[in-house]
Amino acid sequence: MPIAQGNPWVNRPERTCAGLGQFPRNIAILESNPTRIKEKTMPEFPELPKSYLPVEEREGLTQNGIYLAEAMAAGEAGDEDTSWKWLALADLPAYSLMSCKKNLGADFVREKGLNTAPADAEYGPGWLDAP
Repeated sequence: MPIAQGNPWVNRPERTCAGLGQFPRNIAILESNPTRIKEKTMPEFPELPKSYLPVEEREGLTQNGIYLAEAMAAGEAGDEDTSWKWLALADLPAYSLMSCKKNLGADFVREKGLNTAPADAEYGPGWLDAP
């Protein structure tokens, strides 16, 4: 029997990040012997920022799309700090990160905790510190 089959936590949208839910802290995992189940405590997942996006507007969006739409909704509500928190969860394109660096500075990008992996891949690992 596949691991996912019969597992109540697999493929449940309300238990995934896409459903903006939380994963359970204690989950059952299979050891090398599939007849033995062991409890393992999962690490703490970060709290999601305050949501400004109605649930019906999330439907059909990718996870990244939800983050971006939440950031826009927070900005429209005047909550700039929450907007940046949502953007920090998103995978922003390399050119957006470069623009942010040029307009706001490398320290700003670091302080906001933006995911720089796309720009690292595009421009090289030292792009944030390059002039």
